[in-house]
Amino acid sequence: LHTVVMDFFSPAENSLALVAVVLYVLSMIAIGFHLSHGFQSGFQSLGLKNAKYKKMIDVAGKAFSIIVPFLFAIIPIYLYVTQIG
Repeated sequence: LHTVVMDFFSPAENSLALVAVVLYVLSMIAIGFHLSHGFQSGFQSLGLKNAKYKKMIDVAGKAFSIIVPFLFAIIPIYLYVTQIG
């Protein structure tokens, strides 16, 4: 799997690597919106989102929905940028 990922996002191995990186990052943005809704909705479905915890759940959900996709998006960006040239 490591070799497949390295080759896929490497501009030397794949002439469409930049397109792949851009599409991957855009998909991580979409995942972020999905996580933002899903995190908060999960607590609501379990009956844990009440007035006392609403603010904390909303903040944690926003942080989670930004941090996780951002960290996943860094991988192809890093691989592409470090292998140019």
